[in-house]
Amino acid sequence: MNITIILINSLFMKMNAKKANGVIRGTDKFDIPGVVDAKETAGNDAGELLDGKNEICLFFQI
Repeated sequence: MNITIILINSLFMKMNAKKANGVIRGTDKFDIPGVVDAKETAGNDAGELLDGKNEICLFFQI
């Protein structure tokens, strides 16, 4: 399994980030320890904000 950090650039939970949001919801190809987005979402659980908890942390900076 590939370890991947997703860089979204303040687009988390928006229509422009459809591919990233789909991968966050679940994939067998990648292990995602974190997502880099914006100050507003940092510290939250990415899956919890989308549709259920998956323990992928949102960060503001790498």
